[in-house]
Amino acid sequence: MSSKREKRRDQLIALGVQLFANKPYDEVVIEDLAAAAGASKGLLYHYFGSKKAFYLACVRMVTNRLVAEIESIDTDDPVGAVETGLHRFLDFLERHGQVYRSLMIGASGGDLGVHELFDETRGVIAAMLLDELGVPPDHALYRSTARAWIGSVEAAALDRLQHGDPDRDAFVSMQARALADRLLHVHRLDPGAASPRAIDAARSALSR
Repeated sequence: MSSKREKRRDQLIALGVQLFANKPYDEVVIEDLAAAAGASKGLLYHYFGSKKAFYLACVRMVTNRLVAEIESIDTDDPVGAVETGLHRFLDFLERHGQVYRSLMIGASGGDLGVHELFDETRGVIAAMLLDELGVPPDHALYRSTARAWIGSVEAAALDRLQHGDPDRDAFVSMQARALADRLLHVHRLDPGAASPRAIDAARSALSR
């Protein structure tokens, strides 16, 4: 794909992200986007093939932005990495919260393939977290712990976005300590599989 064509495609997706943030999937018609973009309906189908494919491209753009935010964290301190990741997720929601929430509602509202994209994103972030903690990604207890923690952070952050509380520092501290508690519980269940880096990080988080 040429850079000009790629740029135009990204522009259309960016417009679509805003459109789907304000209307449910079923209420958006391609003509709406064509009008907003100053493009023809045929051009949109040429780029994306279908409304569903276009919607998934919009979701992918948003989830890619989130992964990029987390992926760029550069620190040798796993506790610092977790806390920075939490702050960046809150920053992300402050910029894209309406879009993120709307797309998540779309994910639960029908068989569009959106749920799979969000689930894939959570899996990528969980893998980054486990790697930061020095934990084998195929260890069932650690893997499920990471995924469950990410899901609970997501739900709590969206609740915070809606209600405006708790305080950001309190939220980050609470979520980091919750992860530490979970990691130590896994250590008690399966001491032989523990990562010293994960256990040290958990104890450090609880001592702050």
